[in-house]
Amino acid sequence: MKFIYIKLFFKALNEEISVQYKEYLHPDRYLIGHANWMFIYNVKEFYRAFIKLINEFKEIREIGFEDFRTIICNMKFEEEWNSEENKFKKEFVNIKNCLSSDDTNYYEVIKAIIQKAEYELLEERENG
Repeated sequence: MKFIYIKLFFKALNEEISVQYKEYLHPDRYLIGHANWMFIYNVKEFYRAFIKLINEFKEIREIGFEDFRTIICNMKFEEEWNSEENKFKKEFVNIKNCLSSDDTNYYEVIKAIIQKAEYELLEERENG
């Protein structure tokens, strides 16, 4: 992870996961690996990594949506995160705002993020 703001995001994420699961026998099994976060230099890549994070929480670790929401909304960042140069802070605030709605679920969050990730669907490539 070369980009300082992604490093700060990743650190805050795993620290909050540790807080949420400290009572579990093996809380470290919930920590997120760094592979998807290593080469994030722009907003599109950030959203793509965040979708992978959601899938990892939901499908692999089988973490319920309320736990996911709590982890993301309670993340605490070092002061550097608040830098004017941090282009990811605004995007993270957008994600937290999406999570604040009572009727939000994994599907709604992914639907909101997928447009920002600018995925080119197979159908679009074939027609384009």
